[in-house]
Amino acid sequence: MTPKHYSLILALTGLISSCALPPIPSPTDNTAIIKLYAQPGRSLMADKLDYNWVNDGRYFEVTEGEHRLSLIFQYDATETTGLFSNNSSNITCIITLNAHFEPNKIYTLEARPLINRSQLLLTHNNQTKVLDSSQVNSNCMPY
Repeated sequence: MTPKHYSLILALTGLISSCALPPIPSPTDNTAIIKLYAQPGRSLMADKLDYNWVNDGRYFEVTEGEHRLSLIFQYDATETTGLFSNNSSNITCIITLNAHFEPNKIYTLEARPLINRSQLLLTHNNQTKVLDSSQVNSNCMPY
């Protein structure tokens, strides 16, 4: 099997198993929720919160204050190179973010591909902010 077949199997497994997942919780007076968004054909998953593995890759649940989030972002390399090939390769980015979050709020993190790295956007109350390199570290490589 090729890596493309494994990606397809993983995507289908995720689609089937997503039907059995509980809903993402609502924020509380003590917690904020950070939902993850990736455009179709891309994948963005929560990996670690403050150096600890998360149980559900769809979101982060955090207390008030500064937190370190680790995410895994995957996309097709042809999105950034513009080259079309039968042997397109996928890019995987390990992204870390240091940010302050307030309780009782819902945030959305979106990842976008750039040529050799990724870009993170943080949305809250319909206001989107592009996060800069002082907050985000992104390491991307083909697989």
